[in-house]
Amino acid sequence: MAKAIARGGKLEGLVKESAAVDAELQAARLEKANVESQEHETGDFQSCDDVAARLPEAMALLAKTSFEFADLLRRAIPSFVIHPVQDLDCPQVRPRAKLRLQLEPWTAPGELPQEHSITLDLFEPPQHLKHLAACVAIKQAQPKASLNVIAAQLGINRMTVKRALAYHRLMQEAGVTDPFRELQDKPPKASRWKDGPETKARLSA
Repeated sequence: MAKAIARGGKLEGLVKESAAVDAELQAARLEKANVESQEHETGDFQSCDDVAARLPEAMALLAKTSFEFADLLRRAIPSFVIHPVQDLDCPQVRPRAKLRLQLEPWTAPGELPQEHSITLDLFEPPQHLKHLAACVAIKQAQPKASLNVIAAQLGINRMTVKRALAYHRLMQEAGVTDPFRELQDKPPKASRWKDGPETKARLSA
């Protein structure tokens, strides 16, 4: 611009031309930022098939980067509550999630939205509880099967089978079908239990 003025260019025209170039430059920078943002949000996913094949990874990426996806989840999951649960023979307290899934965002016009209640244990269960159902099923089908036989069929050690069957007897004595009991108040024994007004409020809710 200084060289143009030195060559006798008209200042008013040069200012207008400079403003136009600056506007184009700002628009180009904005477009570049949008493209870079989209690349960051989509990662290395190239197609719908790619997303379908790696759905957990795609949803985790969207949860971290997309405000729109977060709004969609708030509509689809209007209720998400964490309940403390405990083994029948162990003081450790673990988290169990109860959520209400509302499929309104995916409901076709004219159809009633579907609702589902889902319970998820947000922890890795002990080995004997993980294999509890399988051990009991084999024992019921083969009452004379030894611990070693059951362990060999499941590919686990005999002590895991022994603990699983013992725990099943404990459940039968208690008259329950769920290996974990939901806590509605502070239990007599609880590992890492923080007692206070906030905890009591959550349990009463």
